[in-house]
Amino acid sequence: MKIGVVLPPGDAAADARHAEELGLDSVWHGDGPVTRDDWTVALAAAAAATSHIGVGTYGLKLAVRPLTSAAQQIADLQRVSRGRLILGIRRGGDEADWAAAGIPADDQRGRLERALEQLPQLLDGETPPFWIGNAALRQAARHGDAWFPTRITP
Repeated sequence: MKIGVVLPPGDAAADARHAEELGLDSVWHGDGPVTRDDWTVALAAAAAATSHIGVGTYGLKLAVRPLTSAAQQIADLQRVSRGRLILGIRRGGDEADWAAAGIPADDQRGRLERALEQLPQLLDGETPPFWIGNAALRQAARHGDAWFPTRITP
């Protein structure tokens, strides 16, 4: 079994180093207002401070981001982590996320589908594994390497 941990706000480098010393397989960082730290900065710090532990996003709101900018951030993290990035993607957030991005929320599935189709070409061979979450099961089956559901009661 592989075990990972979500990085708390604060010193991502020290926390990732500690997780690696404990023998954990991965560290994860969210994408949203409750995380306080920027996901790219936190994961870059975690990757730079470790040598083999996986670094991943959980719930990257890919569909509400400008795709070329997101692709550049993902490619940079893939290089900094020396191929250890795991890209956990979700469709988007609540209505406020879509409104803040200036995007109508009624095309969430379509935007995610288009982003998942285009992202591998934008990453130009540096594609990390895609773990697609929540209600995006169809997209996970078509484009993903794994599906990670949340808020599911056993």
